[in-house]
Amino acid sequence: MNRLSLFFREHARYVYAFLTLIIGLYLCVSMVAPDFYTYKKRSKSVRLFEFALIEQQRQVLDADTLEKEWVRLRRLIMEKERAFFTEKEALYFKDTVFPQLAESADVHINSRSYLDKRSLENGGVLYPIYVSVTASYEELMTVIASIESYEKIVKVLDLSISRLSVDPVQLSVQMTIGAYGL
Repeated sequence: MNRLSLFFREHARYVYAFLTLIIGLYLCVSMVAPDFYTYKKRSKSVRLFEFALIEQQRQVLDADTLEKEWVRLRRLIMEKERAFFTEKEALYFKDTVFPQLAESADVHINSRSYLDKRSLENGGVLYPIYVSVTASYEELMTVIASIESYEKIVKVLDLSISRLSVDPVQLSVQMTIGAYGL
């Protein structure tokens, strides 16, 4: 033990220098490595954005391409606008289309009413339609599927079902249908 103490005293400065060197290297690596990783990640993102920018600049320089893109975007906007209801179309859906869908599924309509339209957070409009029907389970599923596969954006918002009879199964259904508009 005395020899170990003596050895340590003689070589203490070398041990401290070695420990200082190790700690210094550790600190250097721990501070540089995250920056290198971040640099590598960001440089990859910059290269992707650079490629996208060069491609966009190439397209913008070509006036014909610009005109074609303008026409394509206008057509796309018009197609998207056609998927939404106007107020007249929502009334037409309630008065004409829904009865046709119900009749094709052998669903009896008890009542239907047009509720007050609601403004949505995204700037759209919801035209809710309350409907009360009597149907079997299969007929109900057929009419719901036909409602949700309609060419315009319409969803069943609320559905309440109660059983009227067991044999044959007859259900009393109250639902709120939402026709979406701009």
